[in-house]
Amino acid sequence: MSSFLDVASTPLVRPVLLAAAVALMALIVVGLWQPHLARIAVRNVPRRPSRTALIIFGLMFATLFSAASLAVEDTVLIAIKSVAVFSLGKIDEDVTNDRGGSLHLYADRVGPQVQGTLAANSHVVGVAPALVVPHVFVADSASRQVRGNVTIFALAPGGAGPLADLRAPDGTPAAITAL
Repeated sequence: MSSFLDVASTPLVRPVLLAAAVALMALIVVGLWQPHLARIAVRNVPRRPSRTALIIFGLMFATLFSAASLAVEDTVLIAIKSVAVFSLGKIDEDVTNDRGGSLHLYADRVGPQVQGTLAANSHVVGVAPALVVPHVFVADSASRQVRGNVTIFALAPGGAGPLADLRAPDGTPAAITAL
């Protein structure tokens, strides 16, 4: 078996064996240093072998569940973050006026000022003033479902320059006003 859950096992063999050897050596040292603790620890093994096996199996099972839950949580977080970053597209800068979670809007004159300032910059493809309202509940009357934590995003019609070229799912151009 060269891999387990798509993880190559060969690089893991040495560290796992080293950790097991260190743990075994620590147990032996503690057993030699405190022999009465070692006798108390192992006295029930020959008396109740099934209970000992059950305890060892239970500890291994609990460790497996803990490790699996941590791995699944990491995997889900990585998947969610990658989808969130991909859905942002190729946005380089996001200028906001957010103070403490409440919605503060720029004045209408700020968008054209920023567009005019950056129009001469060859590194900027487009500037689009937008209205973004985070954390909104949306009720869909067709499916009778309520979605929480939705972000409303609105662009000014005709004022987004090359960013206004929206596409429908079939690839045809779609105007912002048609959305």
